[in-house]
Amino acid sequence: YVIIPAAACWLGGMIIALRRGVFRASTATCDAAGLLIGGLIAGGAGCWWLSATGSWAPFWEIVLHWSGEYRTSVGGWGLRLATNLSYYVYYAPWSLLALVAVPLAVRNCIDALAPPAKVSPDSGAAGRLLLSLLYLAWLVQASLIQLSHEYVLAVPLMIGLALLVAWDRVARPSPGMQGALALFVLVALAVHPLARPRALAAWPLCASAGSTPEVKDRLSTGAKRSVMGEAHWQDLAKVADFLRSQNIHDGELACWDDSSQALYTQLHISPSSRFVHVANWLVFFPSRRQEIMHDVLAGRPRFVVTDVQMAGYSAFLARDDHQRDEAVWPDGMPPRPDQFPWNQPIVFRAGRYLVFAVGDESLPASSTEASR
Repeated sequence: YVIIPAAACWLGGMIIALRRGVFRASTATCDAAGLLIGGLIAGGAGCWWLSATGSWAPFWEIVLHWSGEYRTSVGGWGLRLATNLSYYVYYAPWSLLALVAVPLAVRNCIDALAPPAKVSPDSGAAGRLLLSLLYLAWLVQASLIQLSHEYVLAVPLMIGLALLVAWDRVARPSPGMQGALALFVLVALAVHPLARPRALAAWPLCASAGSTPEVKDRLSTGAKRSVMGEAHWQDLAKVADFLRSQNIHDGELACWDDSSQALYTQLHISPSSRFVHVANWLVFFPSRRQEIMHDVLAGRPRFVVTDVQMAGYSAFLARDDHQRDEAVWPDGMPPRPDQFPWNQPIVFRAGRYLVFAVGDESLPASSTEASR
């Protein structure tokens, strides 16, 4: 995707040269060839690494045969719009800088394309044009082309900040602009997660105890909305201790959700299959569910760890469940006797996390019996 903003900047450079009357076809050709050669060198190094690690064939399998279904299964334009809107709401006021950065970038582009007689070479218009094109092109590809994950939408913000800092009204602010900037900083600090009383109270603990599960939970839990992949670190530490007591080794663990996959690094083991968080793959690739489950079961995992909250179990029920640390099925969650791994015996539970013991005699006869 980076080729889109890169191409926009290259075209912007060619337009600047053309408007200034210094454009030469030979120079443009050499410039384009240099960029192409540089890309081939970087891409060649990446291809060499893929080949050296045995990932070349799987890489092409994903690109040619899997990526299309991923794009369609995660939702259409409705989900894309919802993700964009949620980003601008939940990450305000920083996300709202786009309301200023986009018009500023458009104006910079218009100014840079003014007649050459009105633009001096040292006016800075060329630099503002390139930065504006980089910002606009990256914003367009992040919002409309690349899948709109929040971490994707956050990237243009950094470029937009650079664009705003280079703006004369910010670089040399008037009294009114100074007041607006001060107000923005105050609002940004007031709504920042680290400025909340719960987080501020954890600062001494961060200095004295370090990055413990307790500190992580103090800083990460209690969010106003469910965050996919957010772990409960104290419960996860209990699961890790249990698995250590079972002398678990490489290939013996399958983490069903992305909120539990930190167990692989905590226990220094490799997963039982190439699918690191199985539930996501089953959702993203419905036509390949049987293939995915066949691969997972072929690894013969001893244990499967699931996060009942990621499976639709309410966080409020999980919080109030009086049996949250007993190896029993969660209160209020319908049993799933015909679905793997939920039909396996529960041998340990820590809050949201269930640990299933998978025996050879209890593996599903058909890989289509699996479910998120």
